[in-house]
Amino acid sequence: MKTWFGRLSLRYKLTLAALGVEAAMLAFLIINSVQFTRQELQQQAEHRVREVGETLAAALLAPLSHQDDASVRDVIETLQHDDGLKMIAVRDNGKRIVHQAGTEGTKADFRLLQPVEFSGQRYGEIALVLSGKFIQEARTRYVRQSLIIATLALLLTGLLLAVSSSWVIRRFTLLTRASKQMAQGDLNIKLAGESSDEIGQLIGTFNRMAESVRFNIDRARENEARFHAIADYTHDLEFWLSPEGRL
Repeated sequence: MKTWFGRLSLRYKLTLAALGVEAAMLAFLIINSVQFTRQELQQQAEHRVREVGETLAAALLAPLSHQDDASVRDVIETLQHDDGLKMIAVRDNGKRIVHQAGTEGTKADFRLLQPVEFSGQRYGEIALVLSGKFIQEARTRYVRQSLIIATLALLLTGLLLAVSSSWVIRRFTLLTRASKQMAQGDLNIKLAGESSDEIGQLIGTFNRMAESVRFNIDRARENEARFHAIADYTHDLEFWLSPEGRL
């Protein structure tokens, strides 16, 4: 029993096979690109949170060394409006929370514990939480754009395959039709479309085969006519000869 694929015409089989291969390759490329993009964004986020931590450590060095909690609060509130920062917490050297803004965040966020020190003297530490939401948004946006591009590529490929396969199948159809005509006895066939490609060479071979068959049949008919002529002459000669072989 044939499957649904086996019942399809050659044109659709070629088109589906090519589209399947291209879809697999595009899926592989999209998955690899998403992983690569995620790694790049993670590295950028880690670099950014380190830069923010170093900047904050430099800005809070003087207030922490002088135990100026008000100045620490002013610096944190200035940076609190950064959309990427979910939490900033400052502790003094005794682990006392001087000021904290924001929440702890989730597992997808980036965390950094930045010490505040100068010349080997530690004055406190800064706990930072940078939101990882932008990575998820960037990945979703990239996947959406990649799927749109892949869909357009598949549609364009399908259109080109349909046009090219239609041209190929049409030439095969001509060969099939000509073969059926030869099978029915029509030998006056000469197909157009001989070229240097594989199908053109096949058409040329078919034309030479048809010409050879036509030539052999014509020779057979000539030989048959010659045989009948000789047979008729021999039959007429028998009427003029006696049983002894005399006229």
